[in-house]
Amino acid sequence: MRCVGWHDDEGPSAQNAIVSAMNFDKCRSLSGVEKAQCQLNKAMVNVGAMFAKEVQGRVCTDVDARLANDTGTMMMLCRNFR
Repeated sequence: MRCVGWHDDEGPSAQNAIVSAMNFDKCRSLSGVEKAQCQLNKAMVNVGAMFAKEVQGRVCTDVDARLANDTGTMMMLCRNFR
């Protein structure tokens, strides 16, 4: 088993996922709390995508655990991060 960490020389790192989220175009036009929430959500999506590449089978990460039982809102939120 290989762990994805902050200094992974063999591929993308969590740090790259965060930096990429901070520069995500859809978050740039926002400000304050909305911008920070957008960047945090995108970072979580990026990390989840990294896990999906490393783990065989299915990977499930909740962008916002409060929405775990609200499929419609969760799908709308996730479509914003394509």
